Amino acid sequence: MILHPSDVTQMIARRRNMLLYPFEPIEASPNYRLPSFEKKIDSILKRGYPMRPAHLFLLDAPLPWHHTDRTIAYNLQAFEPLSPLLMAHSLMKRQDCFDLALAFLEDWLQQVRPPTETELEGQWKESPTKDFLWYDMAVGLRSYRLAYIIDHLMRLNAPDKGKLCRLMEVLDWHRQIMVGDKAFSKHNNHGLYQALGQVAMTRRFQDLQVMQEAFVQGEERLKTMLEQQFFESGVHREHSPGYHWMILGTLQEAVRVGLIHTDEHKAFINRIEEAMSWFIGPNLMLPAFGDTDAGGALGGYYEAKDFTHPHLRFALSGGTLGKPPDECFKVYQEAGYAILKNCVEDSACKGAYFVQHAGFHSTTHKHADHLSFVWHDKDEDILVDAGRYGYKGKTERGSPLWQQGFWYSDPKRIYVEKTRAHNTVEIDGLDFPRRKAKLFGSALKRTATTDNGVYGIESECRHFQTIRHARVLFVSPGGFLLVFDWLKENTPLLHDFRQWFHLGQHLDLMVSGDILTLTNKGVPFASVVSLVPDSTLDFLTRGQAEPDLNGWVSHEKGGILCPNWAFAYGASRRTEGIFATLFTLHPDVQDWQESHIAPSGQSGKFTWRDRAGQHKLSFKRRPQEDFTLQYTLLKQPDGVAVQRSKRKV
Repeated sequence: MILHPSDVTQMIARRRNMLLYPFEPIEASPNYRLPSFEKKIDSILKRGYPMRPAHLFLLDAPLPWHHTDRTIAYNLQAFEPLSPLLMAHSLMKRQDCFDLALAFLEDWLQQVRPPTETELEGQWKESPTKDFLWYDMAVGLRSYRLAYIIDHLMRLNAPDKGKLCRLMEVLDWHRQIMVGDKAFSKHNNHGLYQALGQVAMTRRFQDLQVMQEAFVQGEERLKTMLEQQFFESGVHREHSPGYHWMILGTLQEAVRVGLIHTDEHKAFINRIEEAMSWFIGPNLMLPAFGDTDAGGALGGYYEAKDFTHPHLRFALSGGTLGKPPDECFKVYQEAGYAILKNCVEDSACKGAYFVQHAGFHSTTHKHADHLSFVWHDKDEDILVDAGRYGYKGKTERGSPLWQQGFWYSDPKRIYVEKTRAHNTVEIDGLDFPRRKAKLFGSALKRTATTDNGVYGIESECRHFQTIRHARVLFVSPGGFLLVFDWLKENTPLLHDFRQWFHLGQHLDLMVSGDILTLTNKGVPFASVVSLVPDSTLDFLTRGQAEPDLNGWVSHEKGGILCPNWAFAYGASRRTEGIFATLFTLHPDVQDWQESHIAPSGQSGKFTWRDRAGQHKLSFKRRPQEDFTLQYTLLKQPDGVAVQRSKRKV
């Protein structure tokens, strides 16, 4: 599409009768909601735009469009620094912000080039010079920011028609890439941002035939991407509650500015809100599965009143708005999540919180964390996930790491993705493969609940083709967690099995014989013990750097690793591994006995004593039968000590 000055003159005339759409903050970063927004804008104008980890860029000076940090190179090419400036211009009529955005654009125009034939077909490849110019996400997010600038320039009293011809030519390069089916990243969340960018860009210029056609296509793609990104239940498909939250914010903004407007889409977003409410734990924390920031509080950007679903309003407001769900246990079977959220009526920030993630639907944001979980109780993060570390470096194509599904080469990034960085089992020191691995979808099987409040969650999958792994998690809010793993090699091969656990940063750990005592500020908080004699504590570390990283959790938006305790129970050189590890929140565990577990792992009985009394838990999970669970607690009379007996071996 080549426009001449006369064409631009006609477009300018038509704009007198056309709506000027507000700027669309569709990248889920609506800082304009914060009281400090204007202060941030003033800081950008005076000091520059900050980018992690410690960069500051003056936007009216020559910019490093091919920065050595790939994240910075991408964000510059996506025009990310312009979002707060254009929002301030749109909402507050800040001309100084628009002028700075225009200076940024002028510098970008000095290095822009048309897309190659290969790039037009979606075959973008990262070059050694970090050329993210026509990267799919950069195109999708830059397109609507560029369109806003052009739309406003056309409404000036004496617009520069030559410059507008040039800008419309560049904008049309974006259209040419975006309308191509091969360049449309429909397999991941990039496609959603491409579709939203396409709709936002083209609706400003529907007076042009090619833009009108692209607008209709963009709306169809948006519908496709909503269905592709989320299960019918409303759970995001990409193994990351953080991305669920980010995209929900995007969708909310898209509704607000009219990019999403049908009742069907709004009803779907309401289900997404309800699902999101289950992933918000005490203190507004998200379970850090996949590429979710560990310890990343939601806070700030959105208020509870911005959403419609009462459960999400309740969770975000700390219980002052909305209402809690009627049940405290939720299973998203198809997505592979089992969630226990023991809220109380007057607050969303109290009670137990337990989430197991047992899904493998794609490699997108998926860590090598099959059947892992996180656990919060008694106002403390007890067992945590390593979370996300920055997308740094690139693994060499064909290398051993690349073959396993590690796309980034930074050692810290590699660590947070590894199997040993999660609360799961590890076999022979290897990581569960993801690239070209068979997707098992959801590994969740059955659940059971006792009348006295113990929940059982069964999951099962196959590792390395020949090893069956059944995991049963028994959770008693305010009481205990029992982690039972049964592994069976179907060939004569012998393996080393490990059952890994990762403590929250505020917990310390002491070892006394067979018992681990978790302490919080020096006060005993919980006891840990293995209930089977064949597994022994064989790894214990905190902040280990050599020979390999271990005992770390990612924090502060994925840019820092902080030390935490990691430990593992092991069983070596065998075809079968059985683990039953008890965490009791009533310390001083005593009188635990050898567990009685069927060789098939389909039934078992556990007993132990602690400060609460004598516990007996048994289960049966035979095929073609119900999963049954029984639990009794014989409380100790006041003043009667519990005597410790010898453990049967």
